[in-house]
Amino acid sequence: MKKRLIAVFCAFCVMVSLLYVRLSALSTSKELAQAAQKQSSKTLTVSTVRGQIYDRRYQPLVNRETVYRASVLPQPENFDAVLGAVDASRREDVLKLLQQGDPFVIEVNKALLGVPGVQTFQVPQRYQDNQTAAHIVGYLNGDGAGASGIEAAYDDLLTENAVSATISYTLDGMGRELAGAQPTVTNPPAGTGGVVLTIDRDLQQIVEKAGSQLKRGAILMLEPATGKIRAAASFPAFSPNNLAKSIKDEENAPMINRAFCAYSVGSTFKISTAAAALEQGVSRSLRYTCTGVIDVKGQKFKCHKLAGHGTLDMAGAMEESCNPYFINLALGLDKERLVSQASDLSFGKSYDLAPGMRTQPGYLPTQSELFNPADVANFSFGQGKLTATPLQVGLMMCSVLNGGRTPRASLVEGETTDGKTLSHAQEDSATLQAMSAQTASTIKQFLVDAVMVRENQNAKPDTVSAGGKTGTAQTGRFVDGVEMVQAWFAGFFPADQPKYVVVVLVEDGDFGNTSASPIFRQIADEVTALEKNRS
Repeated sequence: MKKRLIAVFCAFCVMVSLLYVRLSALSTSKELAQAAQKQSSKTLTVSTVRGQIYDRRYQPLVNRETVYRASVLPQPENFDAVLGAVDASRREDVLKLLQQGDPFVIEVNKALLGVPGVQTFQVPQRYQDNQTAAHIVGYLNGDGAGASGIEAAYDDLLTENAVSATISYTLDGMGRELAGAQPTVTNPPAGTGGVVLTIDRDLQQIVEKAGSQLKRGAILMLEPATGKIRAAASFPAFSPNNLAKSIKDEENAPMINRAFCAYSVGSTFKISTAAAALEQGVSRSLRYTCTGVIDVKGQKFKCHKLAGHGTLDMAGAMEESCNPYFINLALGLDKERLVSQASDLSFGKSYDLAPGMRTQPGYLPTQSELFNPADVANFSFGQGKLTATPLQVGLMMCSVLNGGRTPRASLVEGETTDGKTLSHAQEDSATLQAMSAQTASTIKQFLVDAVMVRENQNAKPDTVSAGGKTGTAQTGRFVDGVEMVQAWFAGFFPADQPKYVVVVLVEDGDFGNTSASPIFRQIADEVTALEKNRS
């Protein structure tokens, strides 16, 4: 028995000796040292900045502001400083991260300088709280990919041009920073590659300021000759930094881009009816006596001036926006050409502004749907089944100013790699000859007189000449016995050589002249002042 115990003891000693030798070998192994070093290295992404979205002047629409982010290696001596740099509502969560001991990155409200184990970075914030052109730019989903707008349309391009700032720590087996080791920081400058839009940031901000008084509505600004969208704003706006709040607002639906949604257009459509009449050989001198009401096969249509306008020619009818005149005008026209005229002016058409970004077509009645004279009457002044977007109304106005040629709408200039020049430009779209140059010139003069000559026209700017047309579209919806209407103004300025078309839609507003016209006037005056400063 004693010999057996001695043998077991000797065997145990041999095994311990072999284990010691093996451990010594492992401790000097180059491969193991490299593996241990790899396991003790931890890299954190401080920020990832997607490719840029520019306006037409290469002014950035995103990444315009910065925030502080701190990379924290938890140490007892930095707890108080870190907790003091975050909002009270977040301190409990941040304390848990500190207690876990692993390095982490958080957003802080100030730079933490000289704090042990903490490095502060000033990094771009993708969106402003009051984001310029929010409905156009869009927003990202929880994974950082484009979910709407240009962010979604050009997600691959913006992802390819993303740059990331990182920090790497070398830690020991206990998760502590190795003595003498310094974090490795990679913080490249934000990239310049991205997409260039037709939007003008300065004009966009003027439009958004002018429309801030709107509860619901839209404002659109176009370049007449090209159909390029220089500004597009929908109200209320939403903040990409607080999507949850906007999504919950079901009453006002701020996530909808109303500039590309269809509404009843009212008297702005009289431009199309007048064009159809002139193109069919009707004289601008055609007279009609408005008594305040017109009987169409037993159905009576009232004028907004119940006492009637008296005898008017076409120019006077446009200036006074006389419904009976345009009803009488349309009833004498070829219905097929009446509808095709509207189609050539963009009604009933949708536009692809970017990949997957398409505007609503609205609804243009067919010739067969204008079989009854009452349907023609409603159609003549933009009521009935007809609906259109602010964009379509704007393109109709562009045609009037463009020698009768209707341009296609566009939103994207192209792509850029350097933030200074286009590396890939969008092709210019062809125009459609919707009416003769003479017809367009005649209607343009009607519209200038409607703003500059007509008394009590709230659209008349103080600093520049202009032209345009009001619209007050019935909706058939009533609140407390009062019918809700869509108030419109579609205009242009300067009158002699128009540079901009502006369409204002006030959803559930008052009359076009009281709700929409003053907003147009403000925009025209502020843009004119901006142009003088630029020159």
